[in-house]
Amino acid sequence: GYYASQEVIDELLASAALAGRKNPAYLTLEDMEGFLQAYRKVEGFTQQETDYLKEVFQQEQRVSAAGDDDDRVDALELGRILRWFGISRTMQQCHCHIDEVDFNGERQLDFRVFVKLMRSLLQEEAKTRRSVFDRYAVGEVAKMSCTSLAEAMREITGCTPDE
Repeated sequence: GYYASQEVIDELLASAALAGRKNPAYLTLEDMEGFLQAYRKVEGFTQQETDYLKEVFQQEQRVSAAGDDDDRVDALELGRILRWFGISRTMQQCHCHIDEVDFNGERQLDFRVFVKLMRSLLQEEAKTRRSVFDRYAVGEVAKMSCTSLAEAMREITGCTPDE
């Protein structure tokens, strides 16, 4: 599973499928099932976030050697997309990411599967970020010294600032 932001929850509760509830302050068991289905469908992203993912995905397809008519991305294209989001991966790591979610063996991702992969990667990064922050946090109120930021970023991103 992954973290459910209040923004996504509010957006889904206002959606056509759930907006007509008898009491907007409560969910029935049936409503909860509908909410979970809708939540899984959007992979925890808001509509705005999904639109942005689609925009970047389609931009990569337009400049791809495969051409604009291809509705999938391969490892090379995935690497460029991930770098756009500040996620540095080797070609081998991109192939591994594709293998993790590519159940039809095409070694390419359509947009729906790409969104699942992005959710997984962003969730993994969030856990790493929290773990690193907790290691560097000082005092009773969780805060981190700015002098530790460069080292913390190396741990989170896996690369030095010059890379």
